[in-house]
Amino acid sequence: ALLLAAVLCLNTAAAFATPSKTVLDMVTIGEYTTSTNVVPQAGFIIYQTEPTVPWMQDLTDIQSQVNTGKAAINFFSDELQADAAKLLPENTDLQKLQMNEFIPISALNYEEAYGDITAGFVFPTFYPAGQPLVALAAVYTLVNAVTNEWSAEWIACPAKANMGKVYVTFPADYVEKLEGGWGSLVILN
Repeated sequence: ALLLAAVLCLNTAAAFATPSKTVLDMVTIGEYTTSTNVVPQAGFIIYQTEPTVPWMQDLTDIQSQVNTGKAAINFFSDELQADAAKLLPENTDLQKLQMNEFIPISALNYEEAYGDITAGFVFPTFYPAGQPLVALAAVYTLVNAVTNEWSAEWIACPAKANMGKVYVTFPADYVEKLEGGWGSLVILN
């Protein structure tokens, strides 16, 4: 009986020591197609990274805006908002867009021959086919290593929901910049 009690205590302690899944743990990325119809090599991936300093700063800034009653879209420049609006149905009210996804990303083994890349993402949020979506993607650049200051170059990308996945098309020049670096992906609906 004493041995059984000890085993139960160890199992209970192990269960509490193991963190639960986070939203970031529940995202999968795959199913790549290219604008040139070149099949990507097996080593090519767009992948989710661990949270990075610039990603966390952007997340904090977006949350601060939302906490003051502003829409998440207000974090982004007017130019980026205009680009996003062009990818959504006419008369979409950007102030009503919801941000359910914000993940840190990177890419490896991109080749120029691929052109634009469309990647399939599975998020915790289910998006029905045909739901209006837009993706906003950033590439971060270290501006000052002493102060750990980063800049972000954001672009709007087409996004489409189908069969439980969100397909985001990244322009070739974005993926080239993302190669081996740090970026972010936001899905607005």
